[in-house]
Parts: sequence; C-alpha cells; structure tokens
Amino acid sequence: MVEKLWQAGEMPLRDGLYRPDDTGLELHVDGPGAYHPDAGQPIPFRIGEPFDVARAIEEHGIDEVDTCFESPLPDGSGWMSGGGGGDGQHRLPRPS
Repeated sequence: MVEKLWQAGEMPLRDGLYRPDDTGLELHVDGPGAYHPDAGQPIPFRIGEPFDVARAIEEHGIDEVDTCFESPLPDGSGWMSGGGGGDGQHRLPRPS
C-alpha cells in the first residue's frame, strides 16, 4: 500500500515514518513552517509509537508529495526522503 502511494507520487496525510512493509511510526515535527529544507539545518523530529497505516490513510486521506530531500541510509539499505504536501506540513515519509 505505502509503496504504491510512493510510486504514484502520493503520501498519507498524517505525519509519520512510513516503511515499504506498510508499518508506520508516529512522527512529531515542530511546525508547520518552523523549519524548511532550504534553511541549511536539519528538521528536528521525534519518533513515537507504531500506528496502523491503513487506518491512518482511511482517517486522514492522501495527497501528492513534493520531495524536498533524499539521503542514503547509513547502512546502505535504502534512502530516507521527505517532503511536504498541499497543506504545507513537512513529512518524513520513507526509508526504502
């Protein structure tokens, strides 16, 4: 489900850390607008508890995503990318 959204250029409208195995973790980000990728500083965030990704999509919907950054994971297993949607909030949606 999550991978299909990414391929379509979409994301769930709930801040979260989304994985290709359809698991998600709460993501707490100051904002919206408190930090911007062009500011030259990392966007601070806290990772919370696991949540049901299918339920989050059902309750919050989906939107197109504008990717603001992509960084390789330190162990070489994939990428972390993040961006924002039409509501202006930053999202950190995908290690892959």
